[in-house]
Amino acid sequence: MRKARALFIGLDSAEPKLLMRWSREGILPNLARLWKESVWTTPEALPGLGNDAVWTSVYTGVNPGRHGRYYYLQFQPDTYEMEFRDDDSFSHRPFWQSLSEAGLRVAIIDFVHAPLTPFINGIQVADWMAHGRYGQPRSWPPGFIKEIVSRYGEDPFQGSIDKTLLKSSTKTVTDWRDLLVDRVRRKTALSREIFEREPWDLFMTVYGEAHDIGHGFWHLHDASHPNHDAKWVRRHGDPVKDVYVEIDRAIGEWAKLAENQGHLVIFAAPGMGPDYTANGALDELLSRIERLVDGKSSGPDLLYRLRQIYRKVTPNNLRRRVSFRRKKGQRPSLSHHKFFAVPHNENSGAIRFNVKGRDRFGVVEPGPELAALRQRISEELCRIINKESGKPLVEKIVHTNQEYHGLQTQMLPDLLVIWNRDAPIRRLISPVLGTIDVSPSTARTGDHTPNALLMVHAASAGRIPGTSRLEDIAPTIADLLGVNLPHIDGRALRWTDAADIEHKPG
Repeated sequence: MRKARALFIGLDSAEPKLLMRWSREGILPNLARLWKESVWTTPEALPGLGNDAVWTSVYTGVNPGRHGRYYYLQFQPDTYEMEFRDDDSFSHRPFWQSLSEAGLRVAIIDFVHAPLTPFINGIQVADWMAHGRYGQPRSWPPGFIKEIVSRYGEDPFQGSIDKTLLKSSTKTVTDWRDLLVDRVRRKTALSREIFEREPWDLFMTVYGEAHDIGHGFWHLHDASHPNHDAKWVRRHGDPVKDVYVEIDRAIGEWAKLAENQGHLVIFAAPGMGPDYTANGALDELLSRIERLVDGKSSGPDLLYRLRQIYRKVTPNNLRRRVSFRRKKGQRPSLSHHKFFAVPHNENSGAIRFNVKGRDRFGVVEPGPELAALRQRISEELCRIINKESGKPLVEKIVHTNQEYHGLQTQMLPDLLVIWNRDAPIRRLISPVLGTIDVSPSTARTGDHTPNALLMVHAASAGRIPGTSRLEDIAPTIADLLGVNLPHIDGRALRWTDAADIEHKPG
């Protein structure tokens, strides 16, 4: 009996609704073909969290309260600085390490925000051509990355799209698209070469190009976006669609390679939509609420005006890093506050309370005082109206200690404020806090949705019964390979040969 094998293709931040729609319309013919031959599910989102937490939950099989990842920079309660090291700050290991220890041969290429796993039974490439490189390209074995770069080249964006966005023009949009299309082709070429070297038990490669094009030029895809340029699109086409079409070509290659080779698994998440956010105003909102709590006026002050000027002239990434830095021995400025915003994905604002016994310079007593502050902040934020839509600014407030579980929950923000993103967010109106203008916190026009999609090429086709979670993906792949993963939150998804539910995507 032939040994089971699995080929995993990741589509970092490809919007599942677009994948479904363009499959139905024939724009993505290879993916459309797979819909007819696969079981699929739409895993539930991690409420309030974004890309970093999503992919970490996928490759660990545990919830954020156990793996401890919520953003590429994270608040450290001992120093009040923002730091996270990809290779040694996790509290749970990737599931392929368990497979490796079980004697399986594995090959992992650019899995999103994954730590490098030394001494793995196989190979791993990290941060080569991926969105948001948080470290230098590296590999196991160590010298392998030099061979890759010498033969297939470096990432043309050097792991960061934001510097390019600040310099973008009509001409560079087409350059951007062409570079990303070429990057898909180079990733496919390198991945195919490795895939064909030996019969890997688990082979995983992830494409980050939908992530980059979505952040950079969602406004050219979305006709409802305030920055949409219909004339440009008529002349040059939809750059988001162009990148998705190239990814679909790659999927077609992988589908042929996977024939009679084992299980083909495709995963896309989180999705992409317009970057409507109030994160740029959260510091000021919390400052006004804190003054209310302290019995002071909640109106704007000189500090607010200075902050507005600072945000306009200082690049976003630099602000994120500088605002938490301090001289050695100096008490952090944030430590004097009862609560404050911490950097986070644009889909939701992140708030941390400065709690005694948990944070080094805590000032808030756990218990009734903390509960009262939670309630007050939630009430004030939920009263705010987005002037653009006339609707409440806040869709939902997530209390992470209720939503997530595990020892690392204390490292997460305490509140995640999910913004109502059905319209641009430019001016806020509150009966108590007054009027606040929202400064753009980034040059990006696209940001993440909570949507996710998992497809497995199988003997049957249709939607997998019941609900699924991101944490279920690791044990499902391991189960296909005959391995049981210990100490995880997810469960292996099962399906029958008889597809008893809908057979059409979406």
